[in-house]
Amino acid sequence: EAFGPESERTRAVALWNARWLASGYRFAGAERYFDLAELRVAGTPELDDPITLAASVERIATLVGEGKLAKAEVDLRAAGPQIARLDAGADKIRKLFMRQFSQVLTLRGKPDEAIELLEQTGRDDLSDRVRERLLAWSLGHAGQTTESESLFASLLELEQIQPGPKFREIFLRLYHADVLLSRGEYDAAANEAVIAIDEYDANGFQNDPDRLWGRMLAGRAWIELGELDRARGALQEADSLSELFPEYRLRLPELRYAQAKLALAEGDRARAGVRVQEAITLGGEVFGESHALVESMRSWRKSAIDDDGSS
Repeated sequence: EAFGPESERTRAVALWNARWLASGYRFAGAERYFDLAELRVAGTPELDDPITLAASVERIATLVGEGKLAKAEVDLRAAGPQIARLDAGADKIRKLFMRQFSQVLTLRGKPDEAIELLEQTGRDDLSDRVRERLLAWSLGHAGQTTESESLFASLLELEQIQPGPKFREIFLRLYHADVLLSRGEYDAAANEAVIAIDEYDANGFQNDPDRLWGRMLAGRAWIELGELDRARGALQEADSLSELFPEYRLRLPELRYAQAKLALAEGDRARAGVRVQEAITLGGEVFGESHALVESMRSWRKSAIDDDGSS
């Protein structure tokens, strides 16, 4: 009312409100304020405006959490040309854009493109540990196992020698567990996920969706190892965490898939069928109908549920 909805002051306040809501995983509210922060011309964000550009890039984490990966990718590609034109003083927003874009690309099943993006500035002797962790993760999902494992090992060694915020090591282990699980290295994946969650507990961190991810990763690995009691406990905790953060959808397809596999292992084929269908539906919405994970869910349903029930 005082300054008008398009004034810089009004939109700056909206951006801070969006950040606050997003940090609490209140995504619908965050999106409303991100919309208010953006200056639009004929319905299109005016990315030459610095507040609009910041809102466009920072809201990507909200879209990812909501499982709106396709929209996140479209928005990042639209912002790319403006990011490329930024001067040398805009390193912070450029780094955030690169990290967000590479994460979305890998989640969308395009790790090779993520690697190309992350390596544009070359290797920088591990000084940007977040970038290098994302690179190790993308390399792993691209099948470049030797390079991925070498980089994960170097980063973990660096965390032991020069420790920083504890969440940095936790994230490193969760991303590594995700890669190990994708390769079928179930013992190693479960071990990394357990160490990460132990760090959560040791430091008294509050529950959040990353803890959900860690418990789900461990649960998935334990199912494959036949350790059903441990898997059940981990997945029950992950399910409880999903109820604490009802707007968070990114990991729900994998959680439902794990619950389907556990149900079948416990002899409940009907429940397994319900859960895997939920996983397929959610997976199509979050990752895309043709994503490799969704295809593997369909294949499992066909062989384990639709045919003769053999897994």
